[in-house]
Amino acid sequence: MLAGGKSRRMGRDKAMLKTGDQTWLEHQVQVLREAGCRRVRVATRQGVAPAMPGYDLLYDRSPDQGPLEPIAHGLCTLRESHLVVLAVDLPMMIPDFIRELMGRCDFVRGCVPKTAKGWEPLAGVYGHTLSSMASNHLARKILSIRDLVDSGIGANLLLPWELDDATQSIVLNVNHPSDLPDGALRSARDPEISSRGLSPN
Repeated sequence: MLAGGKSRRMGRDKAMLKTGDQTWLEHQVQVLREAGCRRVRVATRQGVAPAMPGYDLLYDRSPDQGPLEPIAHGLCTLRESHLVVLAVDLPMMIPDFIRELMGRCDFVRGCVPKTAKGWEPLAGVYGHTLSSMASNHLARKILSIRDLVDSGIGANLLLPWELDDATQSIVLNVNHPSDLPDGALRSARDPEISSRGLSPN
């Protein structure tokens, strides 16, 4: 999980924002666990995410390189065939979405969702075969995750998932309080949206 952003536009650390009794960090850990992830690692800055049971902390070694650094590191140290990447500021995420992503992968290829606005690479699954490419992008300072996705798609190491209108709301990225409509979190976690939005394309 990616929780190392500086949250300048939000004005506070997004990992510690709360919906109900849960912080966004706790919610995303629960989502990953319920989706079947055996090991959860939280990439963050010192002093942001507290040490708690249920996940391991992975401190950013080069925070100015954005999310590519922890993704590349995660792929290089991967124990399983795939790495699930999930940003903490996608608070409408649900386990069914992650399960669907994982189900669309094969042993070689991962899967990244795509909305009308483009790739949503911080809610994706990346296969071990992408490790060298990610490390190469990092070494060459090509830090955009969308550039990595484009390269992975071109090399047939990633599969696209074109999201329908209902499902796109699940990957809403919240960078500012105005990004989140009143009641949106409650609606996104409604089982009706979960079952309707994840119908096969």
